[in-house]
Amino acid sequence: MPTAKELREKRQAKIDEAQAILDTANGRAPEARSLTADEKTKYDGLDKEIDDLSDEIKRTEKAEQRAAESAGKKAPLNNHHNQEKRDLSKFSFRKMCLDVVENRDQSGLEAEMSQEAEREARSLGITLEGRAHIPHLLAFGAQKRDNTVTQPTQPEDGAAVVFDEQPQEMLGLLRPRLAIAALGARIITGLRGELPLPGMTQGAVATWKGEVEALDKSNVKFTRGNMKPHRLGTYIDVSKQFLVQASPDVDALLRADLNAAMSQALDTAAIYGTGLDNDHQPLGILNTPGVYILAVADANGRVPTYADIIALEASPEIINANAGNTSGYLMNSKIKGTLKNTQIVNGQALMVLMNNTELNGAKLVVSNIVTDQARGTATNASAIVYGSDWSNVILGQWGGLDLTVDNLTLALNGKNRIIVQSWWDVAVRRPNTFSAIRGVVPSAHIAALAPQ
Repeated sequence: MPTAKELREKRQAKIDEAQAILDTANGRAPEARSLTADEKTKYDGLDKEIDDLSDEIKRTEKAEQRAAESAGKKAPLNNHHNQEKRDLSKFSFRKMCLDVVENRDQSGLEAEMSQEAEREARSLGITLEGRAHIPHLLAFGAQKRDNTVTQPTQPEDGAAVVFDEQPQEMLGLLRPRLAIAALGARIITGLRGELPLPGMTQGAVATWKGEVEALDKSNVKFTRGNMKPHRLGTYIDVSKQFLVQASPDVDALLRADLNAAMSQALDTAAIYGTGLDNDHQPLGILNTPGVYILAVADANGRVPTYADIIALEASPEIINANAGNTSGYLMNSKIKGTLKNTQIVNGQALMVLMNNTELNGAKLVVSNIVTDQARGTATNASAIVYGSDWSNVILGQWGGLDLTVDNLTLALNGKNRIIVQSWWDVAVRRPNTFSAIRGVVPSAHIAALAPQ
C-alpha cells in the first residue's frame, strides 16, 4: 500500500500534467484557444484522478496516524509531536552507558533511540562501531518547525506542532558551546552526503558605454568546495559507582564533560585545522588560502599594538569585504589582558581595550583555544583573528553520536571509559573576510601572572 507521501507526489504529478494541458491552450500559443476534444477528455480524466487521490491521501494519513498512536506515539509528517517531547524527556544517557557496562540489552526509550540512530547512520553511509547510539535529534536538538507550513492537515487536537530549539532540558544532549558560534559562525546539523558551498572571489563589473555599444564582459569567478564528514571522537573516564546514581544531575555532569571536550576540539579545528588527509582534520581559518595574515617581523614575537588592531580591520575593508552584524575579534585571555594595559598613545589613559566584550567597535570573544605556540625564544606567542563577517564560517555536522563504553581498559582502577564519536567539517566561504596576526606575545607583566 503506498504511503501518504507517495500519494501526494503522485497527485502533484497529475496536477502538473493537467496544468500543462491548459498552458498549451492558453499560455504558450500565439492566441488563446479552446481545448480540443482529446485534450478535454484527458483533462477531465486527470481531474477525476486528482480528486480520487485527494480522498485516498486523507484515508492513508488517518491510517498512518492511528498506526503511530497504537505504537505509543503520535507521528505527523515531520515525525515529531508534542507527545514525543514528553517521551524524550525520559531518556537517560547514564542508563544507556550503564546498560553497556553491565552487558544488558538496551530497553525502552534508550533502545528506541539507539535503533533510530542506526537507521540514520545507514542512510548517511556511516558505520557505527559501539553498542549504543544516539540519533541526531537527541544529540544536537531539533530545529524549530511549524507543521502549519510543512503538512496539509493539522494534528487531531487542532494545534500546530512546534519544535523549539531545545524543547526541554534533555534535548540538545551535546549541542556544543563554541567561541566561533558566539562570534556568528553558522552551525548546520543533520547533513547527508557532501555539502557543496560555492563562493564568489570576483564579482561582476559595471562599465559606462554609449547608447549602442556592447558592454564589457565581466570575469565572474567562483570557488567551489564540498563539506564532507570528518570523524571526531572524545572520551571521559567515570567509575561504575558514578553511573549507578539515579540523579538527573549525573546525566548533566556526563553531558557537560563530553560537551566541553567536543567544543574545544571543534573550536580548535575551526581556527587551526590543517585540512590534511593524514591529519583527518577540517581546514581551519588560519590555514585557509585567502585569509590575510599580518606579518610579524620580530623573530621572537612582539606585543600587539593599536595599529595592529586597525590593520586587521582594514584588510577586509580594503577589498570591500566590509563589516556586517557579525564582525568580531577572537583572542586568548593573555592578549586580552595585555591590550587592556596597552595605551593607544603613550602618556594617555585610553587603552586599546576598554572592556571585555568589545574591541574597536566590534565584538570581542576571548577563548584559550587560541593557544600559546613557540616563536623563536618565546613560548607564549599566539594569534588574534578578526572577521568582518563570521557567518562565513560554516560548521557542518552529520548524523548523531556513536557511543562505546569500555569497561575493560581501566578495570583495575574501577573505571569505565565512555567514548563518543561524531562527524563534522568546517568551511570558510569567503576567506577574504578574515584577517589574523600570528606571533603576538603578552606583555611582561601579564606573562609573569600566567602559571608556568
